[in-house]
Amino acid sequence: MSLAKVNGAPLPHKHRFRKLGTLPARIGLLRTFVREHPEYEDVLVLLPSGESTDPEEGPDTATVDGALYMLKLGKHFKIGKFGGAVRAKNQTAQFNEVLAKMLCHNLSVLVHEIHELGIEPAFWMPREVA
Repeated sequence: MSLAKVNGAPLPHKHRFRKLGTLPARIGLLRTFVREHPEYEDVLVLLPSGESTDPEEGPDTATVDGALYMLKLGKHFKIGKFGGAVRAKNQTAQFNEVLAKMLCHNLSVLVHEIHELGIEPAFWMPREVA
């Protein structure tokens, strides 16, 4: 659509399509339109195969979006409060550094939730007095 817009085709702005509802709803509308107009039958091949729009079948989108936000914000990657800068020069070292940042972020979220929810953690067994 963006390519056709650049070439001068009179297409609406891409944000106009948001008024048609969520992505599964838009896909359903497009399927209905294509079935009513057989000349656009080749578009059906391009659509996702699943027609189900039941939100219970997929993962919790709020959780998925939140986890993705922790890793990528726009063009830039950021892991929680640890930033997106990687200091290592070697690609393997960079990968390990990102994994370490993800681990640190997950641990900080865990500690925050322990304090927030008032959980009394038992990380070790009590010592036996000899």
